[in-house]
Amino acid sequence: MDEKQYAELDDLSRSADVRDRKKAAQNHHAPAEILERLSHDESDEVKAWVAEHRSTPADILWRLYEENAEFVRWRLARNVTAPAELLMLLSRDEDEGVRWRLIGNRALPKDALAVLATERDSAWATTIREFVAKHRLAPQDTLRLLSNDPCDDVRAAVAGNRATHPSVLDVLARDNKEKVRYQVALHAHTPLPTLVALATDGHSWVRIAVAQHRRTPADVLERLSHDVSENVRAWVGEHRSAPVDVLWRLYEENAEGVRYRLAKNVKAPADLLTLLSHDEDEDVRWNVVNNRALPDEALPALATDQGRRRGQDIRSAVALLDRTPSSVLQTLATDTSWNVRSSVATRRKVDLPSLSVLLHDDDAQIRAAAQSTIETAMTEDIEAFVRESQDVPLDVDLSGFPREVLLQYLY
Repeated sequence: MDEKQYAELDDLSRSADVRDRKKAAQNHHAPAEILERLSHDESDEVKAWVAEHRSTPADILWRLYEENAEFVRWRLARNVTAPAELLMLLSRDEDEGVRWRLIGNRALPKDALAVLATERDSAWATTIREFVAKHRLAPQDTLRLLSNDPCDDVRAAVAGNRATHPSVLDVLARDNKEKVRYQVALHAHTPLPTLVALATDGHSWVRIAVAQHRRTPADVLERLSHDVSENVRAWVGEHRSAPVDVLWRLYEENAEGVRYRLAKNVKAPADLLTLLSHDEDEDVRWNVVNNRALPDEALPALATDQGRRRGQDIRSAVALLDRTPSSVLQTLATDTSWNVRSSVATRRKVDLPSLSVLLHDDDAQIRAAAQSTIETAMTEDIEAFVRESQDVPLDVDLSGFPREVLLQYLY
């Protein structure tokens, strides 16, 4: 803060208008001496903003706390630079508004989380306990306590907390609420026997979570592939550990939702993905073109995709792939869609034959984009293009020709 800015802020802090003084207290760059003066302000609103300010010295925060003004304590509870001891005291504050605001403070100490986990009688009690149950720093004893909470949202939050111990997850897997068991089934650290048991859960959403879990073994996935729920079977179709014979059987079911997820499976056989590239559902074809295991054999069909909603996007995706053959790119360079031709013109891997086509495009923007991309081409690639397109004999050395001369053969 320069002298002029300091002087302006100092004037605001001395103003007779409370709105000016509040504005000074809210300024992120306000120095400690101005904040100290404002901490004695006659307005609790001004002092409250001082209490929340990150640059306010600890001794001033303690003095503001001891004044016992409710509105000031609300703001103190939000201060991420407040001393841990002060935050601990606020976790036991008689005002539930203070305790509720405290849960949003990322500097909240673990001991304060343990205190807030016992919140019971206030209007915000359930919200506060649920927040503690989700907190990444919540102590294990606290999470274990909350795993028996009367509120199912709190128990579900414990089940979804990445820090929750596997032994607690094992208990929650037998909870009478589907939402709790669902979170257990999704948890990365759920014990394998527990995960296997949840595969037979009576609620489909729990079984879906098991089918999604990266550690679900192949034999469990095989069993889930016969599930009565199409959604469960669909998630099996996307799972990397699903056996190949299971994937083929799921494909032969011809269920749209199952094929949709099969097309996303990066471990699916190349011939299965090639079949899916011809699928009647364009969303399935869209998933295939975005699958990093996309086989080369699928590219020609996708490059001519005419889907009403996704066709243009699918062709553009093919144009942007590094491994798309030049012959396919040359076809896409004459596509009716501006977006597809633009994708060919701006793709990362330079393809000179298709760019030479785009240099004659009707659209000036595409011609300019193609020319700009050509400028990034390696000289040896330009020489190879000229040699092939002009039938230059191999015994003719093109390295002596200036780059600018060789580039003329692209036009």
